[in-house]
Amino acid sequence: MLDEDQVVPVVEQEPWQCLEEVDFSFNDLKAVDESVHLDLRNNAIETVESVYPLGALPCLEVLHLKGNPIRKVVEYRTRMLEAFGERSCEVKLDGKAPDDREKDTVRLRLALRRAREEKEEKERKRREKIEEKIRYISGDVCGGFTDEVESS
Repeated sequence: MLDEDQVVPVVEQEPWQCLEEVDFSFNDLKAVDESVHLDLRNNAIETVESVYPLGALPCLEVLHLKGNPIRKVVEYRTRMLEAFGERSCEVKLDGKAPDDREKDTVRLRLALRRAREEKEEKERKRREKIEEKIRYISGDVCGGFTDEVESS
């Protein structure tokens, strides 16, 4: 593990071969947005969820995950490409650009996700309106009742 303010040259490969964890905490990093190529081959990455946040890196174009248990996940490639959203067609995963079937699958999943999110948002707004009406009606009923009690 790299401690606070320690720097290890990336060109030296020997120290990195058995790397299990990289901790860049306390290094005053502002962002990792400029990362274009990320090679995570031959590690112990098992789940799509564990690397899904990499899709938020706006400049990431190449991601290598060969040699990881994640490759055994059903629909591994399309699920990983989905993490990149609209940019999925621009990303090379394990040295290979998405084929037409993968592009279509990702587009479909993204469309379904957007539809689900829109539906959930509409439902949330509908519930808020109902709750607002209930509060309004309750306020009128309680307000009228307390006025009558106070005037007695």
